[in-house]
Amino acid sequence: MNRSGEEQERVLRYLEDEGHSRARRRGPARGEDRRRGGAWVQGRALGSWRRQTSCDPAPGRGCGLAGGRGLQLASPPLGPAEDPAYTPRECFQRISRRLRAVLKRSRIPMETLETWEERLLGFFSVSPQAVYTAMLDNSFERLLLHAVCQYMDLISASADLEGRRQMKVSNRHLQFLPPGLLLSAYLEQHS
Repeated sequence: MNRSGEEQERVLRYLEDEGHSRARRRGPARGEDRRRGGAWVQGRALGSWRRQTSCDPAPGRGCGLAGGRGLQLASPPLGPAEDPAYTPRECFQRISRRLRAVLKRSRIPMETLETWEERLLGFFSVSPQAVYTAMLDNSFERLLLHAVCQYMDLISASADLEGRRQMKVSNRHLQFLPPGLLLSAYLEQHS
């Protein structure tokens, strides 16, 4: 069906607006950190943190915050011990409902879970922006790794690669802040 130019523009505007609203629903982009309200961005100077506000004025105009620059200087984000988003309960609630049900009702091999926790902690503590890759053919082990990743606020994805399943894990934040209590310890406390 042919559409007039005006109808095509309306459809394109609608699709663009839909794309923007989906991006907002998806959450913070890579490099943004909204664990304590607002987006915290690490500045160029080592250890300098600033809070990105919704006011981004044009050059020469101010918006009334932090000398008219649209930035409000503040202390760095809270660590995992103080941040409410990193309480063991909140970390567990981050895991999808289906995975939580499996973790609650199944006998989980704690050694396997602890091994994945140690590997991810070691890897992302050293290089928080890198991507961890693992070849896993065992579907239950992939399920456990996905659960650990969700608990630690990491992004995980499985894909087929040459007839085998490959998992890629990445950090959604600039820094890696592990939870105070690991998933294996949380499950042992609540079993």
